[in-house]
Amino acid sequence: MSKEKGGHAMKLEPGRGKLLIEPVVERKTKSGIIIPTTVDNRKNIQNGEVVATGKATWDDGKEMELDYKVGDVVYYEEYNVAKISIANSEYHLIDSKQVIAKEKK
Repeated sequence: MSKEKGGHAMKLEPGRGKLLIEPVVERKTKSGIIIPTTVDNRKNIQNGEVVATGKATWDDGKEMELDYKVGDVVYYEEYNVAKISIANSEYHLIDSKQVIAKEKK
């Protein structure tokens, strides 16, 4: 994976079945009010954009393609998340099975 971030080229490929997520640090209400996730009452649910995906997973000896691709916005529980700092930005590395929903485009 290669993505420009803050003027720095970032290269990182997650392991098999893993997703690298750029978490959303705030959300905006319909009326335009910005709510930081630190005060949001959905504390254990996080959302963010997929910035890199690992290779397909294996299930019963069959290779299973991931349901997510770069650019998807996904929602996941914030437990068991590996937090990675790259070029002064924080990313979450999660197992693709932790995703509970994906925004439709």
